[in-house]
Amino acid sequence: MVSSDGRTNPMSRNVLRGFDKKAFAVARKAARMSRGDVARLADTTAATIRNWEIGAVSPQIDFLARATKALNIEIGDVVVTDPEQRFLSDYRCLVGLTQPQLGKVCGLTTTTITRIERGEIALTEKIEIALAEALGISREQVNRAYMKAKRRPPGTPA
Repeated sequence: MVSSDGRTNPMSRNVLRGFDKKAFAVARKAARMSRGDVARLADTTAATIRNWEIGAVSPQIDFLARATKALNIEIGDVVVTDPEQRFLSDYRCLVGLTQPQLGKVCGLTTTTITRIERGEIALTEKIEIALAEALGISREQVNRAYMKAKRRPPGTPA
């Protein structure tokens, strides 16, 4: 797993759903950038970029957002999820935001974002509107993704 600084951290449990390590490596090579170049621009290490590409660790979304910006690609080019199966966390990742960053944009706490993403608390109209605006999706998509998390089987991550 990866710590907040993009380095290996065995205590972290976050996995970026849909990350395509091969697509990332292809994009890096197509941009004619070394791992060191991408690492420097994304404020991480070449070892971290290597670990993403070999699948040893999963990138944290804020570091991946900086890396994809350096490569001049969209996050969706290397994070692939079926639009019909997306959770709110998938939409958040596609726009390159961490939970604290999304919370700040929406005027919500990180805890509230976490609990909404997991379907653990009610999705109010106010929160639905704020999330739709911040994520650049419709309110219907927000509601559908929320309900997918709320109705998921026990033990299934959202």
